[in-house]
Amino acid sequence: MSPPTTSPGDVLSAVGILLSLASLIGTFFYIRLGDLVRDTEALKTRWRLYKSEPGDSDSARVGRNECRATLDGMQNPSSVLLIVIPSLSVVVMLAASMIILSITPWTQLTRALGITVVVFLVVFCTLTSMLYSTAMKNLTTIRAAVKEYDTNK
Repeated sequence: MSPPTTSPGDVLSAVGILLSLASLIGTFFYIRLGDLVRDTEALKTRWRLYKSEPGDSDSARVGRNECRATLDGMQNPSSVLLIVIPSLSVVVMLAASMIILSITPWTQLTRALGITVVVFLVVFCTLTSMLYSTAMKNLTTIRAAVKEYDTNK
């Protein structure tokens, strides 16, 4: 008995499900990553304001301590995991889509899907790298500013 053949519709359905899952996870992930970048920019601005406040008022001390606590909350292992795990999930789903497409006969449709998956993967990885490096650069800048302030105080 010969093994069952896979119809083009089966391939399209499987790839469609994987691409939908990758898009869904990617969307929620980008919301989280976008929030992280926005929050680091806001924290950088808050630190600058509290650091430059004249004198050593109670509000400035409280504000600086809040900035320190927020910074510690943003630079912890769970924050990294919340970036790495969804990213890897999307990459795995896109790779699975490419594997499914590679074992099926190439038609104009499968070729177009393959190109789409590769382009999506490149855009996803590029944007993820850019946003994550921006957030980490902001956190490193803030951490250095806090350390410098504490050293000079």
